[in-house]
Amino acid sequence: MWAEGTAVIAEAGVCGRHCISERRIRGAALMLPGAPWLAREGAELVLDGCNLDALATEYGTPLFVYSRSAMLDALGAYQRALAGRRHLIC
Repeated sequence: MWAEGTAVIAEAGVCGRHCISERRIRGAALMLPGAPWLAREGAELVLDGCNLDALATEYGTPLFVYSRSAMLDALGAYQRALAGRRHLIC
């Protein structure tokens, strides 16, 4: 059974005051699953530049946050693989 929660798309500019300028972390000593979109900046965990602790404080938990950048990168891979063929990605 899935826990109920709030889904938020975290992207630079959408989450208001909790967003840090969008940037990808390179050369991190420990790559987290979800890298480069999910990273630690000091003691903070950020996704697409948005502080996840601040989002959880504002929206409560459980909270489901999705990376728009990760979804668009995955979509691009499918579109490149299907280039030249009739297809519909939903």
